[in-house]
Amino acid sequence: MTAKQNLQVGSFVIAKRETAICAVGERGVCYEVYELAGRPGWSFIFEHGGYDGFSPGDVDLILEVTGEVCQEVANYQFKNVGRLCQDFHHGRFAVAFQVEPEDSPDIGGGDLCIRCGSPISHSEPHLYCDRCA
Repeated sequence: MTAKQNLQVGSFVIAKRETAICAVGERGVCYEVYELAGRPGWSFIFEHGGYDGFSPGDVDLILEVTGEVCQEVANYQFKNVGRLCQDFHHGRFAVAFQVEPEDSPDIGGGDLCIRCGSPISHSEPHLYCDRCA
């Protein structure tokens, strides 16, 4: 059984190549498992909000499957991309992209953006990073 066959909602991946939706090294999490024309497919959302579906060949070429699953995302029910974007911006996937405190650089307050989970570099408490503000 290949790693692709083990992919499920909540599975983590890391981008091996830059695409229009993700940068090299960017983490992603599966939000949908589907079948198209009899072939399996997986949809991923990445830590900066890019999202797309991937065929088995796309997964091999573009993504590194970590084998880990984010249990907090494993029960996500994909409805449509509008709702997906809304859920992302309301922090539904932030838990999947949080970095453990010991791995985080010391940049001040140590707060995380509620939209994307990125560290906030402001000295005063804020809800969003510079990118999401």
